[in-house]
Amino acid sequence: KRLDKGIVYPFLKELTNWRTGAGKDFLHKGKMLKPQHVICGKNRFVRYDGSEFWVDQVLTAAYRFKGKRVQFLVNYNIAPVSVSFEKEVLLYTDARLQNGERLASTTLAPLSVALFKR
Repeated sequence: KRLDKGIVYPFLKELTNWRTGAGKDFLHKGKMLKPQHVICGKNRFVRYDGSEFWVDQVLTAAYRFKGKRVQFLVNYNIAPVSVSFEKEVLLYTDARLQNGERLASTTLAPLSVALFKR
């Protein structure tokens, strides 16, 4: 299969914006932590041998830096994904951390990244 550069490149650019923007200190200098459980669907993948495995539709990674804890959410799907949290979180969908919203659930845009603070 060939990758659609019109889809992949903007996604890679968004990942880079988080890595070099608001997430920089957490990703480069922070300590990786066990992520908070996020409620979302699962995707089925089939290996070459025919066996299958299931993966959350949203990948998560949590970090702590200078006493602050954040968690990244990555929707790697080409469709929106609904996500729920066990507790209300402050969610940012912009790598400059502007306009955060306090939410218990949300829908992540296709091929997008978000960050939340507890």
